[in-house]
Amino acid sequence: PGRVASDPKVIPLGSMIYVDSPIMGGIYQVFDTGGLIKGKIIDIFIPNYDMCMEFGRRVVKVKVLRYGFLGYPPQGDSAK
Repeated sequence: PGRVASDPKVIPLGSMIYVDSPIMGGIYQVFDTGGLIKGKIIDIFIPNYDMCMEFGRRVVKVKVLRYGFLGYPPQGDSAK
């Protein structure tokens, strides 16, 4: 719980993010890159199958609280 996967070109490993959603909203840390996670997509770890199916795939607002372990934003155009 509290962990997500993201595209490291958009949100690097170690970043702290806030997910604005009525279900599963809160603060998460990026701990994985995920093979199919490309672009502005995150994959939230949900340990319960029923909760996972209830949440499904949806659009959520994400605010980056800290980029990476050191706090630096990613380099390049994909971060815009």
